[in-house]
Amino acid sequence: MEEQELIRAVRACKTQAEERDAIAKECAAIRTAFKDEDNPYRHRNVAKLLFIHMLGYPTHFGQMECLKLIASPRFPEKRIGYLGLMLLLDEDTEVLMLVTNSLKNDLGHANQFVIGQALCAIGDIGSVDMSLPRPCGGGREASVLPECLRQEECPDMIENYIDRISSLLSDRNHGVLIGTLSLLIELAETEPSLIPSFRSLSQQLLKMLKNLVLSGYAPEHDVCGITDPFLQVKILRALRMLAKGDKEVSDSISDILAQVATNTESAKNAGNAILYECVLTIVGIEADSGLRVLAVNILGRFLLNRDNNIRYVGLNTLALVASGDIKAIQRHRGTVVECLKDPDISIRRRALDLVYLLVNESNVRPLIKELLVYLSNSDVEFKEDLTSKICSVVTKHASSKLFQTDTIIKVLTEAGEYVNDQVTALLPVLISSDSILQSFAAHSLFRALEKDNSKSKLTCIAAWTCGEYGELLSSSCRIDETDTVLEAVPSDRVISTLVQTLDSSLQTVTVKQYILTALVKLYSRYAPMRMTIRSALEKHSSSIFVELQQRAVEYSLLAQMEPSLVKELMDHMPTPDDEAVTNNEVQTPSTSRQTTGRPAAAPAPSAVDDLLDLLGDLPANPNGNQAPPPAAANSQQSLVDLMGDIFGPPPTEAPAQPSLSMSDAPLPGLQPQQDLLGGLMTGGGGGGGGAPAAAAAAGDGGMSIVAYNKNGIQIQFDMSKHPSNPQLTQVNATYTNNNPFPVSSFVFQAAVPKHAKLQVNPPSASVIPANGSGSVTQVFRLSNPMYAEKRMVMKIKGVQSC
Repeated sequence: MEEQELIRAVRACKTQAEERDAIAKECAAIRTAFKDEDNPYRHRNVAKLLFIHMLGYPTHFGQMECLKLIASPRFPEKRIGYLGLMLLLDEDTEVLMLVTNSLKNDLGHANQFVIGQALCAIGDIGSVDMSLPRPCGGGREASVLPECLRQEECPDMIENYIDRISSLLSDRNHGVLIGTLSLLIELAETEPSLIPSFRSLSQQLLKMLKNLVLSGYAPEHDVCGITDPFLQVKILRALRMLAKGDKEVSDSISDILAQVATNTESAKNAGNAILYECVLTIVGIEADSGLRVLAVNILGRFLLNRDNNIRYVGLNTLALVASGDIKAIQRHRGTVVECLKDPDISIRRRALDLVYLLVNESNVRPLIKELLVYLSNSDVEFKEDLTSKICSVVTKHASSKLFQTDTIIKVLTEAGEYVNDQVTALLPVLISSDSILQSFAAHSLFRALEKDNSKSKLTCIAAWTCGEYGELLSSSCRIDETDTVLEAVPSDRVISTLVQTLDSSLQTVTVKQYILTALVKLYSRYAPMRMTIRSALEKHSSSIFVELQQRAVEYSLLAQMEPSLVKELMDHMPTPDDEAVTNNEVQTPSTSRQTTGRPAAAPAPSAVDDLLDLLGDLPANPNGNQAPPPAAANSQQSLVDLMGDIFGPPPTEAPAQPSLSMSDAPLPGLQPQQDLLGGLMTGGGGGGGGAPAAAAAAGDGGMSIVAYNKNGIQIQFDMSKHPSNPQLTQVNATYTNNNPFPVSSFVFQAAVPKHAKLQVNPPSASVIPANGSGSVTQVFRLSNPMYAEKRMVMKIKGVQSC
């Protein structure tokens, strides 16, 4: 089997197993052929082994055959032998010692091509001793190659070649010049400290490059009408390294760079390779502004080329140049935008990165318009990166908040599921900051929701906006900036759209919670639609999802309250802090918890508020001065503002917390929900049961306080830190009953913030004896890893025993 037949057989294999079988059969045949010492096709078998080696299969059995081919007097066999030597063997192979004599003989061969093969092998796998300089007859152009290839592994050999570079650059053979320039570049990259000593060669290189640019037709060096593009590229690369950071050398090569840029034909790849290297040289040295503009214009022509590789190179290089010559690149902005429509995804990605760098305050509107058009037609795997860049650009360079809001809404409409959570957190902040934006956003988002409710992020934002500013939909909205008028939307149309979205089976529980909250907020604003809203709430009061059911039940009870109270509870939310939103720490104090009817004395947070505060959605210092009516207290204690999480990541859906049993009758005058440890963590005052006694020392590192002393019940806490774990606090509670009757079924319960953990042991007894004749003790351990100072909420209950 010949090489072509083997390649076709491997390509025809449909599975890995078929390929392994074909390779195994051919390797067996090659082993058999190697046993014949007089086989005239030995070099063909080695060539097949090279292909098998590239596929990743073992070919160690062919190493000796490579040595036999190298020793052959015939050049075709010697060439395959050296190629196999460089691919199948490495420096650590023991068989390599056997090829030393053949290499020595070939270095002195009369044929320069044989010498070149030997030098290539030395440069690839030769030892340090083999790489020492020696005369090589007619193979001078190849003699520099092993020196280049060995510099990285043998840096101590550098000094042997520095003095030879200048003389080698005077040679007229282009092969010698290419090899010498390769050595020069390798030395400069390996030892940057040598670059100042090489700068004296810049004039020699300039003269050489000028001769190549201005010379006529040379058949022996011509490639597509260009004289030796390989040598020109090497010279330009060497000049870039020598002129970098040196103004004098940069000025001296500016003229020749301009000649190369203007005289080189760009119709062929050879010319484009020279122009690309010329651009990199201009960008890499201390060139003047005119030369840099010329380089940018060359890259602009690259973007018009039909070859995808050249366009990719142009875009990639323009992105590197953009940091210093952004104004010159702006002239090619239209061409860059057109690259966004290229079928090649790699070109589209590079074009998007470049557009992102080109956007500024003066061109943000036309570029955003182009990006939005492209977003509607882009591939799915491209949308996430594109939406991120559009939102980032408009946030950074938007000329007005209206334009920023409009752009984000359009992005949500086109690709809402791919928008970053931080962007959806920023949009409500923008909407809340201006009354015109509130009306514009309400109209725009409602129409977007009416058109398509399949995008959850868009639906959540639209529901929140309709709930907060739905009354603005009843009047038209005129936008002076765009000279447009948004028509009014009837209230029945708004409610029917929200109810239809709520009843959709495609919506998640989180989305439905937003819509329920939007409906209950519109309850007091759309009086004619109250029955429809209550019907929607009652429909979901029997939902199989606990969280959704709880919301519907709570909101149904809320709808039955006094209209004035409902209006106050469902009022607009305060504008959140923009900086807090950026840090994902937006706090959304709910006006539904601002109370009325309490004297203006120093207010203390109620136990209900503290329980809700465990959810982290109450302000640190409530402003309310009065308590709500008793009839509404039980209803309000479960009202957690669902819209509070729209300014940050949505909450994890969890089942409702089980409520504490209140079946037993409480003690006369004993408040069931009492903040007993109002200052336990901070050493401050207590809750509504009266201030605790001053803390007293309780042993080494401990503390003892009377946490509660009212209605004949006294509770004392003896606290101490764990000796090896300061995060752990042990509390020994002692309950004493000074009433003339015993208290039975006594229960003590506690709730701690999310960051803390509480372990409560059973009490020593369930009955507290009367007249202080005895006491009940209980131990609980509190872990506070964050060392945060926050109140604990306690609850006690018991039954009076007659």
